[in-house]
Amino acid sequence: WRMVPAHDPIVKEAADHAVKTIQQRSNSLAPYELLEILHVKAE
Repeated sequence: WRMVPAHDPIVKEAADHAVKTIQQRSNSLAPYELLEILHVKAE
């Protein structure tokens, strides 16, 4: 595993995809919102 900058556009895209997937699987009426990316590692 290696560290990746949190501001990397690919990281943001992956995080947005994760939030979207969680939202689709949730029964919550309130939408999920990504507030901050704190720590990123990649293989």
